Amino acid sequence: MSTSEFHAGAPRMERKDVWRSSINIALALLLARSCAVRLVVSSFG
Repeated sequence: MSTSEFHAGAPRMERKDVWRSSINIALALLLARSCAVRLVVSSFG
């Protein structure tokens, strides 16, 4: 799938949707980091 096809098929994102997706990404990163910390603590503890 080329970039031109992707840009042609991608819907225009509103600012609200951009904020929502960025917040979802931030929450996912926080969850992944807490899970990683828990794994490290359990393996070293």
